[in-house]
Amino acid sequence: MKYGFLVFLLPVVMHAQNTGFVVDNDATEGRVQVIDLASNPRKVIASIPAGRQPSELLILPDNRFGLVTTYLDNNVTLLDLRENKPLATMATGEGPGSLTCSPDGRFVYVANDTSNDVTVIDVAARAAMATIPVGVTPVQVNISANGRFAYAVNQDDGTVSVIDTNRNTVVKTLTVGTKPNQFAILPGLGNAYVVNTGSNDVSVVNLTTNEVVGDPIRVGQAPVTVAFSSDSKKLYVVNRDSNGVSVIDTVQNKVTATIPVGTQPVAMVVTFDNQYGYVSNQGSNDVSVLDLGSEVRTNDSIIAVGTKPFSLMLDPNEEYLYVANLGPLGTVSVIDINVDKVVNTIQVGGTPVQFTMRNAPTLLEIAPNPAPAGSTITLSGESFVDGSLVRFFVGNRTVTASPSFLDSQGLTVTVPAGASNAVVDVLHPDGNSSERLTLRLGTAAASIFAGGVVEGAGFAKAPEPISGGAFVSVFGTFPGMEDATAGAFPLPTLLGNTVVTFNGVPAPLFATVPAAGQINLVAPIRLLARSQVRVAATVSGQTSAAETVNVAPLSPGVFFDPASGDGAFLHADYSLVTPANPVRKEAKEPPDTILLYMTGLGNTAPPWTDGEMPAQDVLTTTVAAPEVTVGG
Repeated sequence: MKYGFLVFLLPVVMHAQNTGFVVDNDATEGRVQVIDLASNPRKVIASIPAGRQPSELLILPDNRFGLVTTYLDNNVTLLDLRENKPLATMATGEGPGSLTCSPDGRFVYVANDTSNDVTVIDVAARAAMATIPVGVTPVQVNISANGRFAYAVNQDDGTVSVIDTNRNTVVKTLTVGTKPNQFAILPGLGNAYVVNTGSNDVSVVNLTTNEVVGDPIRVGQAPVTVAFSSDSKKLYVVNRDSNGVSVIDTVQNKVTATIPVGTQPVAMVVTFDNQYGYVSNQGSNDVSVLDLGSEVRTNDSIIAVGTKPFSLMLDPNEEYLYVANLGPLGTVSVIDINVDKVVNTIQVGGTPVQFTMRNAPTLLEIAPNPAPAGSTITLSGESFVDGSLVRFFVGNRTVTASPSFLDSQGLTVTVPAGASNAVVDVLHPDGNSSERLTLRLGTAAASIFAGGVVEGAGFAKAPEPISGGAFVSVFGTFPGMEDATAGAFPLPTLLGNTVVTFNGVPAPLFATVPAAGQINLVAPIRLLARSQVRVAATVSGQTSAAETVNVAPLSPGVFFDPASGDGAFLHADYSLVTPANPVRKEAKEPPDTILLYMTGLGNTAPPWTDGEMPAQDVLTTTVAAPEVTVGG
């Protein structure tokens, strides 16, 4: 596979800092071209070597790093997108193409269409950690919103391999249509859609049961990719050989209209307001503009572009459409969608198979909330960049403030006078903005004690670190918290009227104890790659100030009985070690085997998913081998 119709029409990846990236699929000297989108005219400002025949670039949630698959070299290259240079090369299987990452960016899954497997890469370790055999010719891999399952689309045997990301193994194989090409997961829906190019239909997969449900949905000839409306109510299927787009109602799962387009359409994007769609037509070298409100093409609906237009992407402000043209000249057409005409042609050379941009900012939490004017608040989310602004919307007035940049997941800013009871968002330098959250006026009742986030077995106090996957206890004042204990897996993120977040992401909780002002939880696995994290507790809708906590790969602690101070040590028969039932240490007697119950031992192989019960049929071991001493 040199290139295919894989992931360019999945949820549009937005950019930051006016930079675009073009993957040049050249077989001898591939590269990633860096485009300055703020200059006039737009132009290539850097070229990053990427081996022979790079196929696809994935930009990680931190917006700092990206990974590009190199088809002929059988590897993935980690790129520093700030310095525009390669950092490391990691071996994969044969023929790597499509790739996706876990929601936190920690693991990357690469589909190898020649060796028929999926390589799992640990980004922090910069190394492949597993190889998972799948079906024949996996051309795409996608992942569920919670990271629990990955899905490999196997083109030549008409199946989808369902991968348990806890165990890195295939747990189910779904039979779909002929020549499946794409596994599309729509935000907010319980179903995914498999595009079957050979059988001219779309299979529906229930993501809860991981089963194919209902009959295939018949569409046009040779469907290759899909796009969808921002509300996920409409799925648009691009039919390459019948020159049309099938419109699927995702509530009824049936085709409601077919829209004619140009010759040999291959890709589509939809505006956020769901009013317009843009389709690249490889055979007629143009882009069709669709009025999706009436589901017919608009007047003057054909825009001539370069030769063999392939992937396309809207900028975050939806003012410009970027179209990668395969060649032979290798260009990117820039369309001003306000006037539906090409206003710039960027010469990139080679065979540009993908145009992409950095991720948009995601705002998850404001802490504390409520907060008074003049106080400092912490904004937690994803994909923040240095130079972002924070906007406070109060009525018809907007106040803009410059925050302190903590990292890609955190900003701090002072609340301007009169800006409480405001709607808040994060604005990137290019005008790309986040979701909007409401900041209320007042003082939050919930609060975490200074140093009150501790490893949950030995209770080692700050600045001692916690670690991902460890039991952690949070101490503070939490009015309105209820006494509760989790009863089953997966552990809930809402318990006892309480939510605890790590950089804005809710953690699995297993107990809330109001009498002790204590919340017990499992620290999210994603902490393994961080040195600090910001923790906040929300009780009865009020969010505490964020407490900064040190993080390390390991934070070992032995469980103990608080009443006696004795450790949780057992004999081999699981009886408790006590003064009346001590361990044998005399030389003349066989030595005892002692069982220690601990937490904070770091990563495991295979890894697990936050809050889930570990697999019962696979032995999970710690990656770091502990050293245990008795009496020194």
